[in-house]
Amino acid sequence: MKRIFVDCSFLVQHPHIRTGIQRVVRRLVEEIPRQLEGRSIQMILVRLDTGRVVVVHPESLRLKEFHNRWFAKFITSETCQLVLRASKVYLWGVANALLNLALMILPTHRSRQLLLSGLRKSRSVFRSISRMFSLTGGINPTQHPVVEPADLIFNSDDCLLMLDASWHISADTAIQKFKRAQAKVVYVVYDLIPILHPEFFEHRFALTFKNWMYNTSRYADGYLCISNAVKNDLGRYMQSHFQNRANTFTYGSFPLGCDFGISASQRAYPVESGVVPPSIAVLFRSAPTFLMVSTIEPRKNHTMVLDAFEKLWSLGHEVNLIVLGKVGWNVQGLMLRINCHPQLGKHLFVVHDASDELLKYCYASSTALVFASHMEGFGLPIVEALAHGLPVIASDIPCHREVGGDLITYFDLSDGQSLVSGLIDLKTQSEIIKTSLRAKVAGAGVVVPWSESAKRALAFCDTVMESKACGQTTSQ
Repeated sequence: MKRIFVDCSFLVQHPHIRTGIQRVVRRLVEEIPRQLEGRSIQMILVRLDTGRVVVVHPESLRLKEFHNRWFAKFITSETCQLVLRASKVYLWGVANALLNLALMILPTHRSRQLLLSGLRKSRSVFRSISRMFSLTGGINPTQHPVVEPADLIFNSDDCLLMLDASWHISADTAIQKFKRAQAKVVYVVYDLIPILHPEFFEHRFALTFKNWMYNTSRYADGYLCISNAVKNDLGRYMQSHFQNRANTFTYGSFPLGCDFGISASQRAYPVESGVVPPSIAVLFRSAPTFLMVSTIEPRKNHTMVLDAFEKLWSLGHEVNLIVLGKVGWNVQGLMLRINCHPQLGKHLFVVHDASDELLKYCYASSTALVFASHMEGFGLPIVEALAHGLPVIASDIPCHREVGGDLITYFDLSDGQSLVSGLIDLKTQSEIIKTSLRAKVAGAGVVVPWSESAKRALAFCDTVMESKACGQTTSQ
């Protein structure tokens, strides 16, 4: 029987994360088994850990809920969240500044690699402790153990699908076990932004990602990208940096789904407070409300959006902006600006740990989605918004053109007034656009369910396994 081993290492270590790549991993591992029904292929979830291939239970990937109701009420209070956010931003800023300084001082590339490798290994101790005593209510009685079966032997009919964010882990030794057995290895590539545009990231992360990309070229049989734009970027990068190997890989792309699955039943708030906080529910009735969905980081361009809304407020427009997303990196100044903003709690709202149910509510109730990224690999909120019939205004970049086509409004990243004008137009025409948008979306075929995403990902794995068995290289 053929087996597909799906890496979910990062998600196992961070089960509280509900956005970005981890959102994709959760949905695909829910759908892949359904696509394999009736086929003689088995899916096995694994965590790669310092030379070991550890089998994990699917329940380990579920979002962890609060087990202590009093603690849940305290930890989700606005005062506590404000203190935690400020502390996290400050402490991470200090730690990253010291690490970046060390990386610049170290004289050789080898010494910098050793430092990063040592940090990754030392963090495993703290992760083990945090999994036992987490901020979500102490020891988790429902956590499922991870085990490494003694009889786990790989063969040439196996395929390792590196689905999760693997650049933070030391997986080389574990992957070598697959390669020695002549199994196939497929990497999912979400984007190359840390390499192509390192200015949006901390120096440490950009270096880590570049090293990871080099390591993938040693083991990969295929690269599966989340858009054609990413596939094109990857092809050009491999040709310029790995000329001798670039044509030995199979390249492909697949679209991300936009429907909400089992995780939509999970809540980010205590049961007694309801899915949607009253302060959020009432704002949709008070004025036209625009939505941003993304991690708060420089690449996502929250600064330009906030500038545009300040312009609208100064002109007397009664509009709201709600931002759903966790705090990322290098945004200390932006977070200070938001937390001290005179419109915060009046026309500006921020939620850092939104549940799927709250996200769906916002998609269904907002005036439009604002997606202003400088660079993207796909732009999942765009298709999620379109699936809910929600108009979108997005930055004019190739990836957004591929995903949104002529269904969404675009603005020029170099022209702040174009964003302001687009927001004013959507404020007045949103309901007219919504009336016809659903029919246009259905006919355009840009919105697909996660079942289709899983189907195409599996088809690519089949292609890699078959083409390599025949000594061929293909591109999808």
